[in-house]
Amino acid sequence: MIGLKRVLAISLISLAFGLVVLAEAAHASKFTEALSKDYFALARVQYYYSHDKFAVKARAADQGKNVLPDDPAKVKKLPSSARRELRAAHARLMAALNGGFREQNPKAASKAQTGFDCWLWAVAEKDKKCIGKCKRAFEKGIAAWKPPVAAPPPPPKPVAKPKPKPAPPPPPRSFIVFFDWNASAIRTDAQKVIETAVAYAKRRGFGRVNLAGHADRSGDAKYNLWLSQRRANRVKAALVKLGFAAGNIATVARGEGSPLVATSDGVREPRNRRVEIGF
Repeated sequence: MIGLKRVLAISLISLAFGLVVLAEAAHASKFTEALSKDYFALARVQYYYSHDKFAVKARAADQGKNVLPDDPAKVKKLPSSARRELRAAHARLMAALNGGFREQNPKAASKAQTGFDCWLWAVAEKDKKCIGKCKRAFEKGIAAWKPPVAAPPPPPKPVAKPKPKPAPPPPPRSFIVFFDWNASAIRTDAQKVIETAVAYAKRRGFGRVNLAGHADRSGDAKYNLWLSQRRANRVKAALVKLGFAAGNIATVARGEGSPLVATSDGVREPRNRRVEIGF
């Protein structure tokens, strides 16, 4: 009598499965097609409570539904000795399924999932004959999973080299033209100084010149102011002859007020009788 019921149950499952295949095959993917067949195969050979579960899963998979493996944490009758191993296997399986295993290898993914459920329920129902076989089916299926290799990070963007800072402008330089006592004539040595100053200005690109005339303290202060201006004017004229525009030359008379060498009043100091050329 029990054998007849078993045969009848399997026949009904087969009939239901066949009808589902005809009516709903268009909804199945390669993975769900394989999953439906593998669950149906389990439903035919498992004679315990689990065969009904596998038949339901087979039909759901054929309808294209997202059928997941059973969670060991929700199966109360698992022995504690097997619970840890099954939970680890479940976590490994879910990582593979969520990582593209279904699309990468539909048949192997189906074998791994149905093998796991078979193993889980064989342990729960203490079916010692099926435990090893189902576990091996799971391990064979999951072994086909190849985790995708993460693409290497893009190379860092090239860092633009900072533009070199422009060279600082050359420090201003001054040249000193010395004069005889109570005179404004350009001496030979003074002419060479002026020519050197002009060459320097052209090389550096200086276009403007400042001339400051000075005198020593050997004469009257007003006279020395006039004399210092006269000396500056003489140097200006020499610069104009050498190519400088007169409009770019500024002159100023300092008189005896800014000596190069400090002296008492009335002292003739050659280094104070001068014109300073600045750029």
